[in-house]
Amino acid sequence: MSKKYIGPFVVLVAIILIILKSIYSYYLTYDYSLRRRAEITRQSDNDINVAVVWNFLHEKSFLDGARLAVNETNRDGIKLVSDQKTRIARLVLHEYDDSTDDDARDTWLSISATRNIAAVIGHSSSASAIPASISYEYNGVLFISALATDTALTAHRFKYTFSINPTDRFYADRLIDYAKTHQLYKLIILFTQDDYGMDFYTTLTGGGLPGGVEVIASRSFLATEEDKRAGDIDSKAGLIYQLMQHDFDAVVLGARGQLGAQMIELLRSMGINKPILSSEGLDDATVWEMSHQTANKLYVASVFPEDGGTVQKPAGEPEKPIPSSPRLFIDKFKQSYGYAPGYFAFQGYEAIKVLASAIQSAASAEPIKVAATLQYGNKNGYNHYVFDQNSLIANKKIVVKEMINGKFKTVDLE
Repeated sequence: MSKKYIGPFVVLVAIILIILKSIYSYYLTYDYSLRRRAEITRQSDNDINVAVVWNFLHEKSFLDGARLAVNETNRDGIKLVSDQKTRIARLVLHEYDDSTDDDARDTWLSISATRNIAAVIGHSSSASAIPASISYEYNGVLFISALATDTALTAHRFKYTFSINPTDRFYADRLIDYAKTHQLYKLIILFTQDDYGMDFYTTLTGGGLPGGVEVIASRSFLATEEDKRAGDIDSKAGLIYQLMQHDFDAVVLGARGQLGAQMIELLRSMGINKPILSSEGLDDATVWEMSHQTANKLYVASVFPEDGGTVQKPAGEPEKPIPSSPRLFIDKFKQSYGYAPGYFAFQGYEAIKVLASAIQSAASAEPIKVAATLQYGNKNGYNHYVFDQNSLIANKKIVVKEMINGKFKTVDLE
């Protein structure tokens, strides 16, 4: 190449590289990701790709609930309108894991980078859902959280994030209302020293208690990995002994899963047979076996009324029927999978049903259109659920259930 062309050639190469870099940078920006996902959703074939995120180490019923709802939806399909053409689409589930912090991070990054995924349901905790929601928001992925209860999830007023689970505040208020109604005025609070336990405690005590109800004492206990591995919390015996010196009517327990079950077992083994009140963290029938069958008189606030047809009421008061929607779900779930569903299965089912209903109403799977439908036009959607200005479900009822010999029985409707 002649020397007189070298200079212009270098300049041309530099310009091309700058242009390519700009295009590549734009390709990586959130704006491009958001626009590209919307385009793919509008132009895709008859498949609506939905990610379901769950803790694979925990249990499978959430996934089974979601699959049941997908099967029901796909029988008739969802009518979509694009470019003046109508097509019948079906939901296609893609399963992702959030068992550990690393799994959760890999999951939300992978989903955000997979631009044919229109929506996500699930995430098994607030700790997983909150950071994931940020990634989904900036990449235009519709997100319906089914388990998170932390107000921080929806407080940002993101366009694409919705929750079908009430926050800790609603669960706490329901427990306190139940305590007052049943004359459990003097409460002791036990809670784990982790995010869930601390949020539970601060929420329960931060909103003020109704007249007559008071917290006599409160204590936290460690929730370390060593505790979880060893299954041994006997070191908490001294703490419980101190609490037993107080005159109290009930224990309020802010703990989840195995740690909560172990604490129930320890309380019972030390002679505390008074009611134990808890939130959705112990809304799991496996607590019975995890506590070595000591979880009778455990009362849990829940969005899922258990089977049984009617609610137990004091003598002389009329029994109230369980709402029909959960009863129908229970029957269909048993027929499909051969076992009784619980809270997790119900929330997986409801998340898909809410999503499918909104897509049908919007006649589009484009995330922003579905989000707008959920926020502003969902009154006639599945179960007539509506969302408040923070995209939090506003009319989902919370019942109270009692553990009786390994099975939950709804004892108080909201």
